[in-house]
Amino acid sequence: MEENGQKVEEIVESDEKVVPVSEAIRYRRRAQQAEKELAEARQELEENRRRSEDMVRRVEQLEKDQELRRAVVGAGAKDIETAALVVKSRLEKIEGLGVSEAIEQVRKEKGYLFERQPAAEGLGKTLGARQKASGQGGLENAAKKAAQSGTRADMLEYLRARRRYV
Repeated sequence: MEENGQKVEEIVESDEKVVPVSEAIRYRRRAQQAEKELAEARQELEENRRRSEDMVRRVEQLEKDQELRRAVVGAGAKDIETAALVVKSRLEKIEGLGVSEAIEQVRKEKGYLFERQPAAEGLGKTLGARQKASGQGGLENAAKKAAQSGTRADMLEYLRARRRYV
């Protein structure tokens, strides 16, 4: 029995390092929960990466489309959307073709999409803007009268006078 007694003492001494069963179960549950959260976080990270890559592709495509539209406008297109779509399809069909070459091809084949002369950059005023007249006294008077009275008729008179100068 002493032999058994020594074994019992050895077991008791080694039991001091053993964690109670209830705590072991809690640790295990916490570890499983942490593993589950880690898997969810990894999945969310991967989904965010895919979204980010998709957004980068979309932005690059939008930048290309915007550059194409600018080139088409610079070439003097009457119908910008149609001309841009025709040039874009031409670029997709023929690899190695530059934007300017594609625009020139479309201009030759479908000249009705473009004006006779390309739009010159840096033109002065737009067609909608009117040159200002020298006497703005009438405009200022109409503005003061509209502000003081607040009536609809005075406001309309001010707006009509303003159209002459803007």
